[in-house]
Amino acid sequence: EGKEPLQFTKDWIEHLRNLLIIKNTDRPEDMVNLSLENIARLKEQASAASLEALSLCIRKLSQAVTDARWAAKPRVLIELAVIELCS
Repeated sequence: EGKEPLQFTKDWIEHLRNLLIIKNTDRPEDMVNLSLENIARLKEQASAASLEALSLCIRKLSQAVTDARWAAKPRVLIELAVIELCS
């Protein structure tokens, strides 16, 4: 849809971070800048993911963003990371 792959990935990392915080705190509204309605939605998502899976995704995507900054084809590295995470 014409989205910038690096920005998409950074936004995805932020989403995963929010899931991690929501999963591990009693008052996520103090740490996550979202409405209570959105926090409730994210609580459902967070309950379906393990701490290990969220951590792995954040690390993998963060490394892909770092590597993509210096790559001739950054989109390919981002896509590869996403495919690896999906499999």
